[in-house]
Amino acid sequence: MSKSAGIRELIPISREWLEGWRTFDFAKLAVLCDFDADFCFQPMHGEHPATGREGLEKYVTGAKGAGVEIRDFEPTDITYGTQGDMLWAWAVCFYKALYPGATKPFTAPVRITFVAKNLGGEWKLQCVHHSTQQQVGQAATGDKRDPHGPGDPEAKKIAKEIAEAFTNGWSALDLDQVKSVWDPDHESLIYQAFEGPQGLRSWHAMGQYADRLRASGVKSGTRFRWPELTDNEINAGRAGDFLWAHCQRDFFVYHPDDPETKLGGHPYRETWLAHRAEDGWKAFHYHESVIASTPLDQQFIADHWPD
Repeated sequence: MSKSAGIRELIPISREWLEGWRTFDFAKLAVLCDFDADFCFQPMHGEHPATGREGLEKYVTGAKGAGVEIRDFEPTDITYGTQGDMLWAWAVCFYKALYPGATKPFTAPVRITFVAKNLGGEWKLQCVHHSTQQQVGQAATGDKRDPHGPGDPEAKKIAKEIAEAFTNGWSALDLDQVKSVWDPDHESLIYQAFEGPQGLRSWHAMGQYADRLRASGVKSGTRFRWPELTDNEINAGRAGDFLWAHCQRDFFVYHPDDPETKLGGHPYRETWLAHRAEDGWKAFHYHESVIASTPLDQQFIADHWPD
């Protein structure tokens, strides 16, 4: 499948998806989705992804009933790729919405990861992740994460290995392990940290960000921990040499001098795209976000962000 064929199909799907959100039209959104897969939609404002037809309908109905008025939702940039019968895309969109009780609209770039599969000549979405830049995460609500279908057990196993090797590396501040899950030579590298204004698109930029983040952790002595992932926290799919996964994570910070004293933490979400390389499954796309809360007064540039 050529890349030109992929983009011809992607543009209508992405526009129809955004139009469905502008009008909170569940039927318009549902026709674009593959609910037979381990489908998940990660909204900006939700702690957990909406899974399956029932989960998506519940979220759309709730958002519509809340009185949110979306005034603009248009793509400004799209990066995409195809691998076999899978299509993925990274879109940056201009978003403008008036929330109940607000006196002026909230505007922000919204970052979206799309994953779709060709089924009988039609592209159907299997995973979509929306996010905005945020400085910090919110505390967990205490809502129980709903168990969902088993999905692809092998895909979940691979995804867990990638995600946990990555976070275990950060726990140990071991950048060799952090980088070990990546394919540095992939033509479409994207790394979106929740506090970053845009996705990092080069191995050099990703390395600079990691070096600065590690230096900050070493200097402060802060200890980071991530609980082990369970199957109920992973949605994943695999087709040939392509893998997508969406993980719900919990992140905790502990006192430098007392590893048992928790200083804070919050839930966050991450979407991974990976492919089978000569030395195993390697990631080329990472989209991390926390629950969107208050809009930033101005663009925030993280202390660790590359030049």
